[in-house]
Amino acid sequence: MSASGADSLVTLVLEVLPTYNDTVRDMFCPGETYNQHGFNVSASGTYSNEGTSVYGCDSVVTLILEELPSYTMTINDTICEGDSYDDNGFDIPNPEEGTTTHTLSFLPTYGCDSIVTLSLCRLPLRHTSKVFVIQEGETAVFGGETYAEEGNYHQFVRSNSTCEDIELVVKFSKEETDTFSFVEIIPSEILVRGGGQDNRWHVENIELYPQAVVSIYDRWGKKIFENNNYSDATGWDGTYNGYTMPSTDYWYMIDVHEIDRVYVGHFTLIRW
Repeated sequence: MSASGADSLVTLVLEVLPTYNDTVRDMFCPGETYNQHGFNVSASGTYSNEGTSVYGCDSVVTLILEELPSYTMTINDTICEGDSYDDNGFDIPNPEEGTTTHTLSFLPTYGCDSIVTLSLCRLPLRHTSKVFVIQEGETAVFGGETYAEEGNYHQFVRSNSTCEDIELVVKFSKEETDTFSFVEIIPSEILVRGGGQDNRWHVENIELYPQAVVSIYDRWGKKIFENNNYSDATGWDGTYNGYTMPSTDYWYMIDVHEIDRVYVGHFTLIRW
């Protein structure tokens, strides 16, 4: 009814506004805070955020959040003195002596920072020699290689703990096999110094070969002793230039001219 008392008709057109229920799936990197779509979280999980739409109706956003993996890897590797390291994404042209640590950051498929740590040990390059005395028509075999001619050859031997540059000397015997005889020299495997045992390094039967040249090297391949008339009286006493050498392994090369042989090996210096 209107103000004047007459009948009136009012028609109401009512619209129900929509509510918003949205689900968002997303990812983030470790150590980061996710602050999109009204959220502020730093861990994987499912989250809900209730709010009001532009029309004033309640709305709910559900976030399913996944933390992406980051890769942290440690690699232990070795390299020989004089070589460059270019494996596992690293480029190290001249590694320092001993063990050094290097890191490399990169972005994997999902874009999160990842780190590779390299522990690199530079091994010393040892220079050694080995002599083969054979009859004509025979062959010398070493390191999978066969040698049938006289001459000097080289082989490089690499393992996880050693790097060796080996000079191979192949010689033909000047005597027939049945008449070529000699007394072997026997280098001692240890030298004990201190505790009342101030010995010199002993080489059994070396006195039979006065022309023999005895050379001793440290683990880095540096020559620290040489003698061409070796005996227990003139032998190595465990020093270099007057300085006491530490307890460790040492390498020897004994060139016996009289029998055209070279002995190569190592022994251990022990100090008390």
